[in-house]
Amino acid sequence: MLELWNRVSNIGVYSELPFSDRSRIRISNQVTVIASILTLLYFFLDLLVLNKHKNPEQILWSNLFHAVSLIIYGALFLFNRIGWYVLGRYLLLFSMTIVVTINSLKFGEPFRTELYLFSGAAFVFVVFKDWRVILPVFLFEAGCYLVSVINIMNHHPEVAQLNVGLIVRVIISFTILYIILYFLRRETNRYQEMIEESNSQISAERNEMEKLNFTKDKIFSIISHDLRSPIGSLKAVLSLLKDEHIGIDEFKKATAGLEKQ
Repeated sequence: MLELWNRVSNIGVYSELPFSDRSRIRISNQVTVIASILTLLYFFLDLLVLNKHKNPEQILWSNLFHAVSLIIYGALFLFNRIGWYVLGRYLLLFSMTIVVTINSLKFGEPFRTELYLFSGAAFVFVVFKDWRVILPVFLFEAGCYLVSVINIMNHHPEVAQLNVGLIVRVIISFTILYIILYFLRRETNRYQEMIEESNSQISAERNEMEKLNFTKDKIFSIISHDLRSPIGSLKAVLSLLKDEHIGIDEFKKATAGLEKQ
C-alpha cells in the first residue's frame, strides 16, 4: 500500500525539476488521491443510505457530480504525467470550484460545498507560486463561496436573518485566511531559501575540497615519479655493495651521481 501511495504521489515528478516544483506536484497528486477516495466513499454512502431520501432528479444529479469529479481527478494525473503541471492545477481548481458551486446552487443545502470552497482557497497557496496567479484564483474561490452561501440562505428562510452582514463576514473570514497563509508561505519560502543557500555553500565547499584533493594527488604523483628513479638507482647500488659486486671506490663514484639526483 505504501509503495502504491509513493508511486501515485510521484506521477510526473522528475529529478531534473526544482525541489519546489516537485513538492507542488506531489501535493497535488496526494490531495487528488484523498479527494478521489472521499468521493467514492460518498458515492457509496449516497447509494446505500442517502438516496432513499432523494427524488430521482437529485439522485441523477448527485451521481453526475461524483462522475465529473472523478474524471477531473483522473485528468490531473494525466496532465502531471505528460508535464502539463500548471494546466492540471488550473483544471482541478477551476473545474471543481465551478462543479461544486453548481451543485450548491442546485441543492441549496448547507455544508454541502462551502467547506470545499474554503479549502480550495487555501489549496491555491500550495500549488501556485506566482502572486499574480494566487490572488485572482483566491478571489474566485471566495466569490464562489459567497454565491453558494447566499443561495443556501435563500433556500432556507429560517436562517434568513443570518444574511445580515453576510458579505462583511465572508470578506473578514477570507481576509484572515489570506493573511495567515501569506505569512505562512513567506516563512516557508524564507526557510527554503536558507536551505538552498546552505546547500549551495556546502556544494561550493565540496567542490573546493575536490580541487584540493586533485592538486594533492597530482603533487604526490609528481613527487613519486621524480623519486622513483634515484631511489631505484640507490637501491641497486646498495645491493651491489652488499653483495660485494663493487668495491668502495666504485661505490663512491656511483654515489657522486646519486647525490646530484
